Amino acid sequence: MTEEEVLDQTRHWLEKAVIGLNLCPFAKAVYVKNQVRLLVSRARHADDFLEELDRELDLLGHAG
Repeated sequence: MTEEEVLDQTRHWLEKAVIGLNLCPFAKAVYVKNQVRLLVSRARHADDFLEELDRELDLLGHAG
C-alpha cells in the first residue's frame, strides 16, 4: 500500500467508526476543523518508532 492509501483508509475508519458511531464525542469537532494530524510511520524497530512518537508529541505540545 502507498502512504496515501494508508491515510485514506485511516480517514475512512475515523469517519465511519470513531465519528460515525460516536465512539469519541470529541473527535468530530477537531476533525471537521482539520485539527487531526495523521502520519504514516516508516519505523521498523521500536526505538525508531519511539523517536517518531517523541517528535510528534513535541509538535503536539507546541500546537497550543
